[in-house]
Amino acid sequence: MADDSKLRFQPRARIIRTIGDQLISGAEAAVIELVKNAYDADANFVRIEFHPPLQVGSGRISVTDDGHGMSLDDIRLKWMEPATSSKTKERLSRYKHRRMMGSKGIGRFAAAKLGGTMSLMSTVDTNDGLQSVLIPDLNWSIFSEDAYLSDIAIDYLLQPGEGSTGTTIEILELSEPWTQDRLNRLHIELRRLLSPLDVSQEDDFAIYLDLSTCTLQNSGFDGETLFGQAATYVDEGDSSVDAPTEEDRYRVLPFPLLKACDYELQGKFDRDGTFTGTFQV
Repeated sequence: MADDSKLRFQPRARIIRTIGDQLISGAEAAVIELVKNAYDADANFVRIEFHPPLQVGSGRISVTDDGHGMSLDDIRLKWMEPATSSKTKERLSRYKHRRMMGSKGIGRFAAAKLGGTMSLMSTVDTNDGLQSVLIPDLNWSIFSEDAYLSDIAIDYLLQPGEGSTGTTIEILELSEPWTQDRLNRLHIELRRLLSPLDVSQEDDFAIYLDLSTCTLQNSGFDGETLFGQAATYVDEGDSSVDAPTEEDRYRVLPFPLLKACDYELQGKFDRDGTFTGTFQV
């Protein structure tokens, strides 16, 4: 029996959309949040694909990673819990002990910001083998109605997993158009997420931005060449760099900050502090 001597908040379902609009500044920031989630899940890579037409109400964005995935309990107790405290308490990732990028528990708002509907497939490794949780069709319009948040129920399927662990989010019915300028801004922000310093092989994190289905006819630009110049720099003379592969065309690379300088010193200091070497501007 309810205690009528106390007052309790009863949020309407539309608070989910309202909070998301306030916390996430734009579509580019929403994609960045999903990439941060992949990093926090100890993924080796995250792949972002855009499928035209990239206009309001059309198109598709998919974000796939090979992280540890989310179990049904993870989805129920974390993903379905807005502003969860899990990332504020667990500041290092589960396996690779990365410092968490995400901190506000707003990943699900990012998907709502990007499109009208979404599906989610997440696969985890359990004692009984791989297990997948599928949310086949989440229509965000249900959060625009007058129902109470506690009355909203979302269908899911639990099934044996295949392949490897990870999460795939498919976003349809895009909320905003993705122009060449907007994709350029996204590419810049993705590059800023990556460290210009060399990282260990165990902690490597690759971001792939695949626009291969975008053409002049369906998008107004050629997705195959849009970032070609920015994403294919090679350190000349570095024999440790392998020849580019087909997949490297889509890999986002960090800004080469340590390869650009105003001057360069080469040489050594003796015990008296005297420098012997060359100085090049």
